[in-house]
Amino acid sequence: EITDGVWQTSIPLPSDQYFYAYNVYKDGVATKVEDPANPYTLNPINGNNSGWCVFYAGEPETALENMDLTFPRDDEKVGTYEYVPYTNVRGQESSVVVYLPYEYDASKTYPTLYISHGGGGNEMDWPTVGAVKNIFDNAIANGDVEPTIVVSMNNTQLGWNYGQILTNLTDILFPMMEEKYNASPNAADRAFSGLSMGGLTKTDLSQNAA
Repeated sequence: EITDGVWQTSIPLPSDQYFYAYNVYKDGVATKVEDPANPYTLNPINGNNSGWCVFYAGEPETALENMDLTFPRDDEKVGTYEYVPYTNVRGQESSVVVYLPYEYDASKTYPTLYISHGGGGNEMDWPTVGAVKNIFDNAIANGDVEPTIVVSMNNTQLGWNYGQILTNLTDILFPMMEEKYNASPNAADRAFSGLSMGGLTKTDLSQNAA
């Protein structure tokens, strides 16, 4: 107890990435809020956020196997995020977050990974709690993967309608990425992945895209 009725405890944290938010209770009702000292990362186009504050504890050298990839690099070999507005298949104003690898060269073609959040999420989930930039920065620098463009989308807007998600990809996002970023037009250079509902979407698309 540090003051009357106020208690504090400290526990060691393993080296890792952590995400959290505060619940403020009033009249028995909880409201989830950000930490004002460590606020959410916002999409500057539409204000979307993942709903989680992020921090890192320890050092990548002492993290569990492969979790070191989630830590930001401390050298120049880092990619960038770009926030790109577009109109989706439903006619809604939407946005994707595009990761461009270190030393991105617009004269080259790149393989492209399209990734989806889980239920209730949006395009900001993977760039924040998903640590996509850190993972790809480290994997590319280590020579584990080739330089790749990563596109994080918002499928909550599409109500998880698999047919509309597929059309949104093939008719809107693929052409947009190939025009704006010189993403490879070859099917063999494209991949789709996701978490939870995004993973179910991947399974459906892989079965029905042909």
